[in-house]
Amino acid sequence: LALIGDDFEEGCRYVKFALSLMKKVPSRAHDGITMFYSNHTKLYVEPMQSSIECYLDARKACLKSGIPFALSCSYTYNNLCLWSGKE
Repeated sequence: LALIGDDFEEGCRYVKFALSLMKKVPSRAHDGITMFYSNHTKLYVEPMQSSIECYLDARKACLKSGIPFALSCSYTYNNLCLWSGKE
């Protein structure tokens, strides 16, 4: 899900592919991480206000699977809320 040489549109294509695979073959161990990194790519393509809510979904998926990315999701969500002026 890494950005491909600063080509954000290409990275977004990979994000959509990863999310569609995630829906077809669910894996609790990887869903939260996939959503977390997908949201980073979405921030470059979509407006911040519409993308930050996805970090809450990623946090919930991380908490269900027990991986430590839940803290990173919360931290990123809080910072983006601060920068965007959302309460």
